[in-house]
Amino acid sequence: MSSPDSRAGTGGRSRQAGRTDAQDNCADAVRQERTVGPRVAQAPDVTFGAVDLRPPRSERPMIDLLRGTPLLSRLSDSQLQRVSTHAVRHHLDEGQWLFSQGDPARRFYLVEKGQIRLFRLSPEGAEKVIEIVSPGQTFAEALMFLNTPRYPVCAAALAPVELIAIDARDFARMLRESVDTCFVVLGALSQRLRALIGEIDNLTLHTAKSRVARYLVAHCPEDRRAFELDVRKGVLASRLSVKPETFSRVIKQLTLDGAIEVHGAHITILDREILIDLAELAESKELEAIAPGVSPETAAPG
Repeated sequence: MSSPDSRAGTGGRSRQAGRTDAQDNCADAVRQERTVGPRVAQAPDVTFGAVDLRPPRSERPMIDLLRGTPLLSRLSDSQLQRVSTHAVRHHLDEGQWLFSQGDPARRFYLVEKGQIRLFRLSPEGAEKVIEIVSPGQTFAEALMFLNTPRYPVCAAALAPVELIAIDARDFARMLRESVDTCFVVLGALSQRLRALIGEIDNLTLHTAKSRVARYLVAHCPEDRRAFELDVRKGVLASRLSVKPETFSRVIKQLTLDGAIEVHGAHITILDREILIDLAELAESKELEAIAPGVSPETAAPG
């Protein structure tokens, strides 16, 4: 396993070099898992080896942030206080890694600012983006129910990130002490599962053009005409399981068809009906599942 300095890109090396080393290390971990099983941690808590321990930049009370996320919104004040007591705030710079595939999963996370990309690496180093986590969302929480949890993906910051790391073991103990709380959390996780099932349907039953159209419709509600792409197009293409060149061709064709207008990261919907037809949306309720991990309410006004 790599040292914390190699992940953070310190010791005089550039940030890009640090990321390359981390990718190599993660790919090595995948090879090892396939041959001799999951790798053993060499440090007490390597998850935070690359994390910036400077004072967090947010001034908003932690309990308010915890209460605002769906997973924790129905916890009592005393339970939120307990969670915050065992939680810590952290900052990541753009491109900095939070954890690698195969690392022990001791904490789950709430994103306060910025975005985290969750992805897997093949032994050859090819990257597949699994999810893009935005502010107000949690990730890695389901792992707390496993006996020896390890992160199944890598996590890195798409932009400077402020996040809260929650002690998974203590949270699981709290669930054992309260059946009602356990059902509240399971309900939230069930909603996430429903969205993932919708995504599987999206990826397996629809063409690349349909997937792109669905993403655009989901990210621009009917009362708005435009929004900003908040991730790089290459990352978005991977998220939609579309090759970058295919994604560019689809966007160009949608522009020629008069469905959208593109200026850099700014996308304007010119003809929503064309997009809905291409997206093969049978009913508006499908919008809840076609773009998991992103809320349409975050779209920029047109």
